[in-house]
This record gives sequence, structure tokens and C-alpha cells, in this order.
Amino acid sequence: LPPTPSPPPPAPPSPELPCGLDFTADRKLRKGAVQNEWCYNSGVYPASAVYDTDAAAECESFYVDPIFELEDPVSYAFDCSAGCLPCTYIQGNDGKYRCKSQRC
Repeated sequence: LPPTPSPPPPAPPSPELPCGLDFTADRKLRKGAVQNEWCYNSGVYPASAVYDTDAAAECESFYVDPIFELEDPVSYAFDCSAGCLPCTYIQGNDGKYRCKSQRC
């Protein structure tokens, strides 16, 4: 009998994003402090007294980079070096749901 072929070696692990930034892989960029694009002005409004699944999905399809003001915004690489935050559909103290940036 011919020898049984061995299985192929496992694929190398995919490169990981820096710790805590995995949310940037599958969300759309909002250019925060550079172009005044934030979670709250992403088009998911107004605040709602009831949880809205569609609004939550839309909100949570974004992240903000940068979150800090930059001395030279023209050369910024949008690489989270000035901070990144995911947009999250959350309930505020007033009981209303809204799209806000949320620390991980």
C-alpha cells in the first residue's frame, strides 16, 4: 500500500491588531478630532426611549480615530496613535439609548 499522505501544516496565525484595537478591523472609520466626526453625529439619532436594533447595528458599525486633538492633523495616519474608541449604542442615565463612544 502507498503511504498515507500527511495533512498539510496549519496556516500561520493571522496577525493581531494591537491590544484593545480589534474593533477597528470590521468597523467604518469616523475621523474624530480631524473632521469632527463622532459617534453622536454618525446619523444614529435621535435618542430613543426604546432599544432600536437597527440603530444599534448602524451605530456599532463605526469607530472614532483620533479621539485627541492633533498638532498636525494633515499628516495623521489614522492608526489609532492618537486614540481610538468604538461607537456603542448604550442607554444613558436619562433612560434613552444613543450612539456614543465607549471605552473598552
